[in-house]
Amino acid sequence: MRLGDIPDGEKVFIDSNIFTYLLVEDSRYIKSVNSFLKRIEQGEIIGFF
Repeated sequence: MRLGDIPDGEKVFIDSNIFTYLLVEDSRYIKSVNSFLKRIEQGEIIGFF
């Protein structure tokens, strides 16, 4: 499953690698990581660390 395919209201465990991709601005993942974290921030999905 891709990050963009996670349905609204879903509870997801967030591995620390997602932040590594964000911090190093990995061009392969940065767009989907930003979108994923924004969905958590907006309450569309529930993230656990």
